[in-house]
Amino acid sequence: MRAVAERSGVALGTLYRYFPSKVQLLVSAMAREIDGIRLPSAERMAGLTPADRILAVLSRATKVFQRDPNLAGALVRAVMFADASATAEVDQVTQRMNSIIIRMMRGEDGDPSPRDIAVAGLIAKVWFVSEIQWLSGRTKARQVLDDLELVVRELVH
Repeated sequence: MRAVAERSGVALGTLYRYFPSKVQLLVSAMAREIDGIRLPSAERMAGLTPADRILAVLSRATKVFQRDPNLAGALVRAVMFADASATAEVDQVTQRMNSIIIRMMRGEDGDPSPRDIAVAGLIAKVWFVSEIQWLSGRTKARQVLDDLELVVRELVH
């Protein structure tokens, strides 16, 4: 926390006012990483199936994470081990990821159905677990994308 405060040019007390723990800081950073996922343009989305749109976004997100395994590991571990004090931040991560998947699934077409919401949640969980397996060395980077493709193509019609 001290190093983050110094690099940010803020007092340590100020940092703790916004992020009472390192876990909350890292989970908030994970939410920002998700916000930074580049979505396909409207023109590109028009030519893709919903499954293809979801896979394009998750493929980008996976590649971004895999470029910096140390950062990815810190962010994922923070989300995994966050206690009740970081519930709001973890919920933000979940909601933002699900929102991206739903947007790719539906485009701009109305409100998501309960099934859309459930499917997006399942896809996000598969992505997250696959990243954990990759970070722990139990699977290869390519397998993350292969697993996602199988799940997305089965669930999104």
